[in-house]
Amino acid sequence: MNKWFFFCLLVANCLALSAQNQQQAYLDYVETYKYVAIEEMKRGGIPASIKLAQALLESNAGRSKLSQGSNNHFGIKCGKNWEGSYAQFKDDDYKNGLLVESCFRAYNDVVESFADHTEFLRNKNKYSRYGFLFTLDPLDYKAWAYGLKDAGYATDMNYPTNLIAIIERYELYKYDYEGNVPPPPVYIGSIKSPGFIYNNQDLQRTEENNVFIQNDTKLYVPVSITTPAEIAHLLDLNVEDLLEYNEGLKDAHQKIHPGDRIYLQSKRNFNHGKELWHYVRQGETMYYISQLYGIKLDKLYHKNRMENGTEPAIGEKIKLRWRIGKDEIPRLASEIKSILPNKPMESNPDTDISQDIMPLPEQITRPKAQPPVPVKTEVIKKPTPKPKPAPTSVPKPAAKTIPAAQPIPPKSESIPPKTESIPPPVESVKPPVDSNQDGHEVSPGDTVYNLSKKYGIKPDQIREWNALSSDSIKIGQKLIIKKDK
Repeated sequence: MNKWFFFCLLVANCLALSAQNQQQAYLDYVETYKYVAIEEMKRGGIPASIKLAQALLESNAGRSKLSQGSNNHFGIKCGKNWEGSYAQFKDDDYKNGLLVESCFRAYNDVVESFADHTEFLRNKNKYSRYGFLFTLDPLDYKAWAYGLKDAGYATDMNYPTNLIAIIERYELYKYDYEGNVPPPPVYIGSIKSPGFIYNNQDLQRTEENNVFIQNDTKLYVPVSITTPAEIAHLLDLNVEDLLEYNEGLKDAHQKIHPGDRIYLQSKRNFNHGKELWHYVRQGETMYYISQLYGIKLDKLYHKNRMENGTEPAIGEKIKLRWRIGKDEIPRLASEIKSILPNKPMESNPDTDISQDIMPLPEQITRPKAQPPVPVKTEVIKKPTPKPKPAPTSVPKPAAKTIPAAQPIPPKSESIPPKTESIPPPVESVKPPVDSNQDGHEVSPGDTVYNLSKKYGIKPDQIREWNALSSDSIKIGQKLIIKKDK
């Protein structure tokens, strides 16, 4: 009897230790990649909580054979058009009744995997499958979790509940609020204020004292229903000027609602802020976007090669600074009747992977639960490049750059309980470019990932040569690129 008791106690202790190790691995993973998920949410609109939860679930916190052998943390298969490195791994593909190896994408590092996951869901060829996800509230992680299941991202019926359990256990939802940051106007008080006023608690917000700066332009935000004529009288301005500055205002007595942005000066020709792109959400129009960023409406249409009066489809990206290329013209809302799937899809052959998925989240919270299946020691086939086709006379198109962060309109919904603010990573001082080395001056649209592809080197080499603590680079920055002579 005593032997049996001690045996049960030993098993319980082993299970508890395994659960603790699993939980610590999850915490360490989140701490390592949370900023990558936040930046990808700004860029592509996928909630940071969903991206982190998917990565944790699909890669077992980076400990699965697939993730360790190929840096693939989302179980994305090669598909028909993948031309990068790949790894062979047995998953769910059968031939003549036998399980055969599947082709999975391989990356130089984990950041590439996070970025490619964004491109995978935003792929225009998969718009009818995943497009409806980008009509969902980016702060509603539950809707996204069930949406991924409906779109057929994974075959596991418990996939949504597993994601939600991970998000809530590790409070991943708090990172969504950092990634869902619209360009905020700066409060300056009165239109006659001599300078900027930051967080001045003594300055009362009143009708005549509610002026902001957006894109180097003054704007007024009413706190009650009003009209252009009333605003002009209140601020001692010319009503005709207000109608000219705000293209959506057609007459002096048009109704203006609380929270609307009414510019008091001519808007700018382009966005002076860091955002290069804006991803369109449900209900947004070109005029709304122009008011959000303080950009002239006709200039916004011109930059995106759109006819005046047309509206972009939900999920399309709108250029805020330079003019887009002819191959990047946004599709119009009139061209896409619906992007909702006709019926839920049962599986996705490009992402389904089951052998290395972590145990159910309940096994993390209860020490006596079944421990996770240990990772096998055999190493998967190293990523090897696919054989390239024979060169033809047609030049290969240049790789598309990764667009900038996605700003999202502010929301009024209640948020989860406050958590500690998370400071951004501190960038180390960038070393000057050595005259004996080849250098690269960062241009608009450049990223560490794109530069690594351009010069045929690994992203971590660029980070090492330039003492980068993150993938954040700035336009005009000089980077050391050691090209092969």
